[in-house]
Amino acid sequence: MNCFRTYFFLVTLLFFCRLAISQSDSEKTSLLLKSADSLLSTNPKRAKSIANEALALSEKNKIDSLIYKSRFFRGVANVYMGLINEALEDFITNKKLAIKLNNQISLLESLNAIGNSYKEIGHYDLALLSYKEALVVCEKNNMSGKTYLMKSNIAIVYNLLHKPDSSNLICFDILKRYQIFKKSDNFFLSNLYSTIMSNYIDKNIKDSVEKYASLAIDIKLKIGDLVGYVGDLNNISQFYYNQGEYKKSEHYLRKAIDTPFDNLPLFADLKQQLAYSLIKLGRHEEANELFGEYILLLDSVHKIQTVEKLSEMEVKYETGKKEEELMRLSAQQEINTLKIRQSKILTLVSVFSVLVFLVIVVVLFQQNKKRKEANKLLQAQNNEILNQKKEITDSINYAKRIQLSILPPEKMVKRLLPDAFIYYKPKDVVSGDFYWVEEKNGLVMFAAVDCTGHGVPGAMMSVVGLNLLNRAVNEKELTKPSDILQYLDIGVTDTLRQNQIEGGVKDGMDLSLCTYNTSTKQLQYAGAFNNLWVVRKNFSSSHNLNSQTETLFEDGLLEIKADKFPIGSNTNGVADTYTNHTIQLQKGDCVYLYSDGYADQFGGPKGKKFKYNALKKTLISISHLSPAQQREELNKTYEQWRGNLEQVDDVLIIGVCV
Repeated sequence: MNCFRTYFFLVTLLFFCRLAISQSDSEKTSLLLKSADSLLSTNPKRAKSIANEALALSEKNKIDSLIYKSRFFRGVANVYMGLINEALEDFITNKKLAIKLNNQISLLESLNAIGNSYKEIGHYDLALLSYKEALVVCEKNNMSGKTYLMKSNIAIVYNLLHKPDSSNLICFDILKRYQIFKKSDNFFLSNLYSTIMSNYIDKNIKDSVEKYASLAIDIKLKIGDLVGYVGDLNNISQFYYNQGEYKKSEHYLRKAIDTPFDNLPLFADLKQQLAYSLIKLGRHEEANELFGEYILLLDSVHKIQTVEKLSEMEVKYETGKKEEELMRLSAQQEINTLKIRQSKILTLVSVFSVLVFLVIVVVLFQQNKKRKEANKLLQAQNNEILNQKKEITDSINYAKRIQLSILPPEKMVKRLLPDAFIYYKPKDVVSGDFYWVEEKNGLVMFAAVDCTGHGVPGAMMSVVGLNLLNRAVNEKELTKPSDILQYLDIGVTDTLRQNQIEGGVKDGMDLSLCTYNTSTKQLQYAGAFNNLWVVRKNFSSSHNLNSQTETLFEDGLLEIKADKFPIGSNTNGVADTYTNHTIQLQKGDCVYLYSDGYADQFGGPKGKKFKYNALKKTLISISHLSPAQQREELNKTYEQWRGNLEQVDDVLIIGVCV
């Protein structure tokens, strides 16, 4: 009994000794985190180093709340330093910890940080998933203020994904609720109007662009957000420039230039854009003057940036010296305090040191035994994970073989379309984009299809699409493009059970589909969101434009517009009706079908999207080459533009020359 009491006393004493040490470590960790927080924006490298020190202490003492905070600060420091992938690792680990702690605020914080990071590096699909998960947390916990923020983030991502309808649906829902509850956050509202304006720019709806542009710029001017005001004016001017309304483009650019805002690089860009508009208006002398001003501004920007960098380095040096001195004094003070506390603790512990040592030996022996057992279990789990990973990789590679086997073989494409090329570049092992070629009753049908998503989900959708296209032609004997699209539309709806209340998958596909009579050179076309481009040396004397559905661009590119509703997602069970277009091709014409992957690729000197206008110019410039040479030039242009950046989506372009 006496032995038991002695043992209990020793264990209790050891517990309080550990508690005292743990409390001192906890206080030190809190001081470190406070210091890291103050340095995040000014000296992120130093902030990261301090956060690492705090993380080591908090992990040593197993204090989950401090572990979370240390890792979060390290992630934010990585964001400031441009190390987004490292930041993502911290935020994703923190998400798991927040779930373990059942801390909804921390979970929301982590999900939002994950979404922002994915958006920063162009992984918009993953950003969308994180924001949607964060929205569920907001709604579940009645966080109304954060709910609006997450919805606006989702709307912005839809805008970046060129899904203006989805983005506007969310934006107008937020506006409606703001009106009901009479919210008046003008900064938030102005950014919301700017997003809606951008969506209507994508949809090319002029009246709506002008309406929401007016609302956005009025509020930004009112609240003094001059940089945002100028940015919106610049977007509007670009819209009018692309519309060919160069006078209006000039008007908005001059308003932006006359605004007293503090951003010299943007001011230089505005001068350059105004020069381009004046060239289109035939005012070459004024344009030349503006180009001269633009060059002088670029020189000033370079000089200012050089001075700023030198000043920043000098400030960082002086700030670093002061911070190091303060940290040294603070650390010395902490060391003195810890020495006093540790002296008292060691005085108490020394009386029972031998007995405590024996207890520790027993505890360490038991822990070592458990550690060995845990290591064995961990090794077994690791082997299981490696086996599962191999099985998954093997399965995906086999799925690639299956997908390639069901695509039209190259010999078949060459036989049916001898003067054609297919530029096909999946983002992942398997692809959500696919091409289709078939022959029926002397007619050749071909299509470029972009399914929702990429990778495995997109590939599964491509199998559904290929199967339905083959059935439409071979079983239903359909050859008219609009009829095939209507059959495909209801087929996807039925296959994915989208007309049922529960269990349906809200996915679909965008595509352009043609039927070509090789004897008469007559081409029929129908499309869902994806337009058709025809390049001809001179359309002026041989083609009457239908202004509702066709646009003739410079250098002989005719654009035939697709219908603005996708394949699938018919919840009422009724198929959409698609427009059938007919065009008589001539020798030397080149017809192009495409998905959005090429135009949406980030790259170039500024890391921006390639965009459709650049793709049009590229196709016009290479249309005189052979199909093989055209494909080679497209690949060379794409790879040079992308550089070292990651491919963001599947890429598909089909070219058929007459």
